[in-house]
Amino acid sequence: MSYLVYLTLVPPIFIGLLLAAWLIIPTKKGNLLLLASLGIPMGFGIISCLLFLWSFIFSPSFPGFWIIEILLIGFLFYINLKNRSEIKYYLPNVKKWSWLDWLLRLSFILVALIGILAFMDYVKTNPHGRYDAWAIWNVRARMIFRGGENWKSVFVPQLFHGDYPMLIPFTIAHSWLMAGTESMRIPPMVAFLFTYSIPGIVTGALLSMGKKQVSWLAGLILLSTPWLIFFGSVQFSDVPLAANILSASVCLCMVFMDRESKLTWAFLAGLFCGLASWTKNEGQLFLLVFIFVVVIGFIFSFEKCERNKRFLYLAIGLLLPVFVLFLFKFTLAPANDVVDTNNLSPALTNLTIFSRYSEVLKTMKPYYSIFGGWYGAIPVFFFLCGLVLLPRLTKENKASVLSIAAILLLQWTGYFFIYVITPHDLQTHINQSYSRLLMHMYPAFILLLFLFLHPIEKEKGIKEFNHNLT
Repeated sequence: MSYLVYLTLVPPIFIGLLLAAWLIIPTKKGNLLLLASLGIPMGFGIISCLLFLWSFIFSPSFPGFWIIEILLIGFLFYINLKNRSEIKYYLPNVKKWSWLDWLLRLSFILVALIGILAFMDYVKTNPHGRYDAWAIWNVRARMIFRGGENWKSVFVPQLFHGDYPMLIPFTIAHSWLMAGTESMRIPPMVAFLFTYSIPGIVTGALLSMGKKQVSWLAGLILLSTPWLIFFGSVQFSDVPLAANILSASVCLCMVFMDRESKLTWAFLAGLFCGLASWTKNEGQLFLLVFIFVVVIGFIFSFEKCERNKRFLYLAIGLLLPVFVLFLFKFTLAPANDVVDTNNLSPALTNLTIFSRYSEVLKTMKPYYSIFGGWYGAIPVFFFLCGLVLLPRLTKENKASVLSIAAILLLQWTGYFFIYVITPHDLQTHINQSYSRLLMHMYPAFILLLFLFLHPIEKEKGIKEFNHNLT
């Protein structure tokens, strides 16, 4: 049974892959890597939402949820049969690959394998994950699995971060409920799938945008970032949140860049944005930031009729995860331990102490040189990549670049003010969380960096690339 427990992860993965295929294949703008990578956070997110609703109405252990999964898989498989003739557009044509294509793809695979070995080594050292994993996420999965009809009663104010959303606990509990046992193989595997979906999403998205070889370089940067692999292996929720933030950002870019199939991408952008809010509290800040930027971006980019259609599909995508989030927050979740809505005076007082702003910035500063776990300062590496690959802001990428830049800037600003108003010791709070907050935005930042880099295209591009190197 020990290894067979992995089969319990198959239904949500299938649902995510089939849904991604149904929506993206007709656009002819995706690829197999993007489909597979987006399917992982999509499938886990949808199943966690549906299981929460099932548990809220009945109980987690109430029999029959597997029937919903089977019906959903069958329905998605059936409607995907209509797209089978278009799958040929997604099959790679290896005959047209250049030596650089082969080199980058093989390098991607090699670095991914090295990362997997490092991931497995970290898991052996921390089989239950680090503190947040077993004190917040896995313990809630056990509450769901063991609680039966009384699972709702555990959400009391004394519960550590009791108001945190439940995507990860319900994802883990889903497998335990199907297997009938609390297998400790499941949490690391869920973390692994989320972690490795991130370089796949970035690479696949940039390939869809015509970046070709440049996309593999972006994936290599992510795969070779030690902290991404480490944070994933110790089962922090920051990596799943980063995956959903990245997915929403990618789909928003495609709304602007793929004008013919914009409604599909608007729906997906809304879905992933909602799933980010269902992953962690910081995802709710992302929800507000994302909607704000989207409203402004759509107003300036589309005519009224087209804009309203996009807003409608975005709202439909948001519907399930945001409904589940509100249901949890207003019926089960205790008060937040950082912002006390019943007594805002301490937070307001901190906002008026202007010396605190400089104190926060000063405390944050050391993390920019050590972030990522690289041996050198990672911003310098990014700067050199930008110089070599000729950044260009064009008509095609302008809306996407400005939107993602605005989202990242506003998200960071929100984090900054959280530290300003925090009731906890500032140094301790930043030491315990800031590097992980940066990880939320890191994959989307890599996407932003490569969005306006010049693609390396066959002979002309390679000559330019070599000329810039010399």
